[in-house]
Amino acid sequence: VVEVGTSPSAPARSTDELF
Repeated sequence: VVEVGTSPSAPARSTDELF
């Protein structure tokens, strides 16, 4: 789980869910 790539308004999620 990486915090890089998470949006400021979104909770800390893995980059798999965002990218």
